[in-house]
Amino acid sequence: MIKNKKLLLTLGSVSLLTVASMTAISCGNKTLQTAPDKLETKIGDVKLEGGEKLEAVDKKSVIMITDAGRINDKSFNQSTYEGGWLAANQYGMLKNFMHLIPGDDSKIEAQYIDALSNKMNVWLLSGFKHADPISNFYKKYNADMIKNKSIIVGTDYIPAVPEGYGIGLTFKVEQSAYIVGYAAADFLAKKYPDAKDAEKRSVYAFGGGLFDGVTGFIRGFYEGIRAYNKAHTDKKTKIILTQDKVDLASGFVPGDAMTASVTAAITSKASIILPVAGPATGELLEKMKGAEFNDKLVIGVDVDQSLSYESHKTKFFSSITKRIAQGNYDIASELYAGKDKYKIIKGFEVGVKSVVVNGDYANNLVGFAPTQVAGEDKVKAEAALKEAETNFKAIKDIPTTLDDKRYLEAVNAKDKGVSLLNYLKTLAQNANEGK
Repeated sequence: MIKNKKLLLTLGSVSLLTVASMTAISCGNKTLQTAPDKLETKIGDVKLEGGEKLEAVDKKSVIMITDAGRINDKSFNQSTYEGGWLAANQYGMLKNFMHLIPGDDSKIEAQYIDALSNKMNVWLLSGFKHADPISNFYKKYNADMIKNKSIIVGTDYIPAVPEGYGIGLTFKVEQSAYIVGYAAADFLAKKYPDAKDAEKRSVYAFGGGLFDGVTGFIRGFYEGIRAYNKAHTDKKTKIILTQDKVDLASGFVPGDAMTASVTAAITSKASIILPVAGPATGELLEKMKGAEFNDKLVIGVDVDQSLSYESHKTKFFSSITKRIAQGNYDIASELYAGKDKYKIIKGFEVGVKSVVVNGDYANNLVGFAPTQVAGEDKVKAEAALKEAETNFKAIKDIPTTLDDKRYLEAVNAKDKGVSLLNYLKTLAQNANEGK
């Protein structure tokens, strides 16, 4: 495939699609994978609309492309694939539903060329690592992409592609994070009600970067704790900071920085830890094996991470989830059903208007996973999550309660994250004071 890529780039004005058959023959389609008749395992809880079997009005070919992970990773990629597969299966389009075997980041463009060469119409691109590569690819092969009517569905980002060719799927994770934060505080208050155990009513959060994809989880979590502490001043939960700030320097790749962040989290002695840093969750769990960590819990992100860490399953108080499978199913199924059936992508028109699907609690695209804690604590945790959800449902003005305006000002400030760090620090302090 790479050899063909070099050839195509030397052809100047010759369209990529004019040599599609040559490309496919040379590649042998070794990377293009057809869909199985059944899913071996499912991690998403997807609600199908309109019946088990429907006929597609718009018979589009759909391909799912990961950035580097696999479609059976029990996480982000698998969720995206499941959503697409379920829509294709329901509409009798499995023969035209494909995926690509991932390589490293440098192979992303080669995957795009495979998808375009094989005239795939809808591209489910899983994860924000696709954001820049697909934008650059669309510019590079603009005429070919538009001729092919290539629709980019960006999971967790908004595709920067020509108008009418992009569908962004984003998630207001702060809403479900609020629920889990409130529940964590409620759980700790009930588990450690006595004054002598006040220090055990503590939480800690850290992340892999200074951007909304990380801080959205943390600020929602803090807001939930703040709300609980305001209503229960006698049993407040403390947010522990590292050197008077939130640690957002772990990165997303195992190494010294990540280990330092994990060590700081453990050293904090917090009862519940929220890591928003990819593999840091696994590293943290490995270091929490001793008897001294029996009462320590973690919170997952993106998907129900207890499914990915079976041997540590009972360590998960919950996970703050994006309903990625449901979101991709909703979008793909509406594309199959045709524009008269558009609801979640209402307004989308190929070549005319792009749309962004804002996943939130109201449209069932963010949520939280069931607790996995064992024994007597399970009852307390389940009750806490239920109470927290009730509290959230009672909020009349969610953007104001979660301080969306000031948070977004901090996110968009041109000061390399200083405003965002200060925002989170102040929020933690206010939460601890119950104000």
